[in-house]
Amino acid sequence: MIVAIYIGKKDALRDPSLMELVSELKESGCLVKMLFEGDFLEDVPDMLLSVGGDGTFLYASKLVAGRDIPVMGVNTGRLGFLSENRASDVAQAILSGDYMVENRAMLQAEIVSGNPEIDSWPYALNEFTVHRSGAAMLGIQASIDGVLLPTYWADGLVISTSSGSTAYSLSVG
Repeated sequence: MIVAIYIGKKDALRDPSLMELVSELKESGCLVKMLFEGDFLEDVPDMLLSVGGDGTFLYASKLVAGRDIPVMGVNTGRLGFLSENRASDVAQAILSGDYMVENRAMLQAEIVSGNPEIDSWPYALNEFTVHRSGAAMLGIQASIDGVLLPTYWADGLVISTSSGSTAYSLSVG
């Protein structure tokens, strides 16, 4: 089994439970590939572990967007909605197959901003936002699966998946 591990913050490498997870996977014959911010997922692993919090999970989900690679969140912080697993429990679950893959909707947008940094990430697990940068209202033209929606005149627009709307609900209690 090939397991890629995306680490949001390199100081997570000092976490003994993470190092134990990596050791257990390697000792069981797994090929482990470590990824850090700015790295791309060139190989096709069987699974991607996202080590950090929910923000790290959202970034990791972009690495596998459009591919059939499950992402498991490994929480190194306090609360994690998407990253709910502790490093000490993950190796056993992976090696025994004692986990369930939960499919989540992702958004894909065609963005024509002229800014390569924005246009290069057309996928989102939580939401897309469009907002104004000046005082004028925006006329936002949107379509879903080729069906044109009415033009929205507003300060901005949030298009959210169920994961994103759940995250907002949890944030406000």
